Amino acid sequence: LLLSTYTRKMKVTAENLSSKLGKRIDIDTIKEVDLSDKQLTEVAGFSKLKELQVLNLSNNRFQFKRQVESLFEVKSLVELDLSGCPLSKTADYRSWIVSSMPWLKVLDKVAVTEADKEKKTKQAAFDPLMNPEDDDDIVVQKQPFAPVTSKP
Repeated sequence: LLLSTYTRKMKVTAENLSSKLGKRIDIDTIKEVDLSDKQLTEVAGFSKLKELQVLNLSNNRFQFKRQVESLFEVKSLVELDLSGCPLSKTADYRSWIVSSMPWLKVLDKVAVTEADKEKKTKQAAFDPLMNPEDDDDIVVQKQPFAPVTSKP
C-alpha cells in the first residue's frame, strides 16, 4: 500500500489511516504499509493492524524514541524501515530497536543478525540505566559530611 495523500507534520494512527486515504482499508488484513517521505512526526495504534508485516516509515521526522515506541506492540511486524529519519542516526538506535523488537527480521533494509541481538544484550548487562533491576554492581560511596565553619 503506497500512501501519497498525507498532510505534512502529522500523527498517523491505525484509526485515521482510512480517512486520510479517502477510502476504506481493512485494518484486520493489511500486511504492508508504505508511509515514507511524509514528514510524519509520530505513529500510534499500529498494534491494531494484526497482520502488518512490512512497515516503511523512512525519511520522516521521527527524532525521539517516544515517537515510535508504539511500534513495539506490533508483534506481527518482521520488516521495519526508519532509515533517513533523525532517530536512525543516533548512537544506540539499531540496538535499541532490535532489543525492543526481537522478532524483527529486517531493519532499515538490513537483515537483523545474532550479532545485533548480542550487542544489545552485552550493553544492557553493563548499563544500569538499561537494566535498572540489576543494580548489584552499582557502588555508591558516601562521603562524611563536614560542615563548613567560619573563623572569627
